[in-house]
Amino acid sequence: MIGIDIVKISRIAEAMQKDRFLDKILNDIEIKYASKKSKIITKYGFDSVAMTVAGFFAAKEAVLKAIGVGMSGGFGFKDITIDHNEKGAPIVKLAKELEDYLTKQKGKSKEIAVSIAHDGEYATAMATLC
Repeated sequence: MIGIDIVKISRIAEAMQKDRFLDKILNDIEIKYASKKSKIITKYGFDSVAMTVAGFFAAKEAVLKAIGVGMSGGFGFKDITIDHNEKGAPIVKLAKELEDYLTKQKGKSKEIAVSIAHDGEYATAMATLC
């Protein structure tokens, strides 16, 4: 199964100004990774922190779609962590409850490949169950 998502980065940049937005969607690993990004403003009016957060947002949506639960399936953004391997490629880590659901209820492998891309004002991600 696959999942894909696209998000307008300026929408995420605006949401980041609200209290607790980042706490609702990001885990500590992701916050640490995003905070290391440059804060130089692009010609579109957002910085690379917003680009990174938008990529995480799209990746988490894509993962939920690939698993087949979406946002209404009892799981959410905090059940997924987008980390990076030693070469910088994004990797997916699932909370135990989501991992158990995937292996028991869906009879699927718990390995998920994800790809994140940015272009202009948009971030997109695709997730595939391996």
